[in-house]
Amino acid sequence: MLLFDLDGTLIDSNGVWLEVDKTFLARHGFAYSQEYHDGVAHSILQNCAIFTKNYFQMEESCEEIIAEWMDLAKGVYDAVPLKPHVRAYLDRCKAAGHRMAVFTACVPEHCQTAVRNHGLDVYFEKIIYAQELGEDKRSPAVFRRAAEKLSVLEKQRQRTLLVQYAGSSRVIPLENIRYVESHGHKLLLHLKEGTVEYYGKIGELEQELGGQFARIHKGYLVNLRHVEEYARGQVTLTGGEKLTISKYKYDAFVKQHLRFLRQ
Repeated sequence: MLLFDLDGTLIDSNGVWLEVDKTFLARHGFAYSQEYHDGVAHSILQNCAIFTKNYFQMEESCEEIIAEWMDLAKGVYDAVPLKPHVRAYLDRCKAAGHRMAVFTACVPEHCQTAVRNHGLDVYFEKIIYAQELGEDKRSPAVFRRAAEKLSVLEKQRQRTLLVQYAGSSRVIPLENIRYVESHGHKLLLHLKEGTVEYYGKIGELEQELGGQFARIHKGYLVNLRHVEEYARGQVTLTGGEKLTISKYKYDAFVKQHLRFLRQ
């Protein structure tokens, strides 16, 4: 598994927080310094606020400090560019069969904005947020906890589906199911290699499979792990196959896909 940072590695965003910090400190009559930079670098937002409050003996609460930072950074991640050659490198890694994930101290909503705008979600199986783990990336412990989350992901890859058809039973790894298509009273499983058809209801299967599969249309259930890219009206799977996505399902699909990447 290849593990990537986001800010300053995949996207050119380090200057964003430099400007936010300088503007914030200037508003409150403080000077930006290397010592202050070293105190907040690679830290999660809550710890940055605690450090800032204590370092400058500010009267504002940590919540008020964070709210002001978020206001200063509002909308900035919509325009943050990729670092040079990032997409080409990710394409090579994906073509070589490398599994990839992101581990970032970035604010989750900012990370999600950048990932969505640049279409990076098709490369990564998971996004792990140091903020949700409650520790800075400078702590060795937080990397152990990130590794534990990736271990859970590996267990999810080992989940299976038992189907009965043509008088026999077959155990199919969920990883091998690209999408499910409903045909009347039958379900057609489109696998990495071949198809399997059996009697079943797509709604019941959706409940059984859980969050790894998304209902994009009354007749389609897609494995989020095989989603290559998407836009309104269409989902492209690994291998280039395109499926119709209902306009009524699109917003829920996008949210579910982001949740899947964060699990």
